[in-house]
Amino acid sequence: MLERLAHLVSVPKHRSDAILALQRAGAGGVKVLIDLLVAAPTMAERRVLFDALSQMKEGTGQLVHMLGHRQWFVVRNGAELVGELGLEEAVPALARQLEHPDDRVRKAVALALAKIGSGSAAEPLLHALRDRSPEVRMQVALGIGGLKAGALAMPLVVAMEEEQDEAVERELILALGRIGSPDAVLALIKVAQPAGRFFGRKPTVLRAAAVEALRLAGTAAAIGTLEGLVDDSDAEVKEAARAALVDVRKRR
Repeated sequence: MLERLAHLVSVPKHRSDAILALQRAGAGGVKVLIDLLVAAPTMAERRVLFDALSQMKEGTGQLVHMLGHRQWFVVRNGAELVGELGLEEAVPALARQLEHPDDRVRKAVALALAKIGSGSAAEPLLHALRDRSPEVRMQVALGIGGLKAGALAMPLVVAMEEEQDEAVERELILALGRIGSPDAVLALIKVAQPAGRFFGRKPTVLRAAAVEALRLAGTAAAIGTLEGLVDDSDAEVKEAARAALVDVRKRR
């Protein structure tokens, strides 16, 4: 019965009713959806099942078991799901997959950890930020944001100091702006300045990214720094600071 219901998830006119019935089935509903997801041959089918699983209210602990599967695509799908659901209990299992040989798995794991963004994810994320693949490191930067990620501010600062890829470094700077905590803003202020004891001189592209991140943060300290940068000697930084101030003042 549950398997027949799960198949109806792929039929648009029956999808809502099928998902509701599977939600009521609890862990059993999750299990049949996971089984279908593992066997799904096309991206379109996987997307439908993924969306259905993300709406399940119970039995999500079973998703954590997907992270130990022998097939790489099952692990990737599981990582995407637990990240979408923000399952903090999945952090240890995700951390174990940071050494997976497939870059696609490590990218999904890194993004999932970033989306969960809890204090327990900080150490695994720092590990992911040292991954050999710039794409994996980029996923961490792109996924982090919001006040709940405040515990990740200092790991991101450490990662910025070590990062050799300018594109990844820029995204780490923007991630600090999305966090917007006092520690994050302090680090951004140092990056935005033309020279600083902690970070040293930065390329214009990174200083401009810090200005954008300060705009995202929008705190009093961020605004004060932007006001000081409107007369900067670098024309690009100066223009970015002026535009950022206009936007921040509109939002206040």
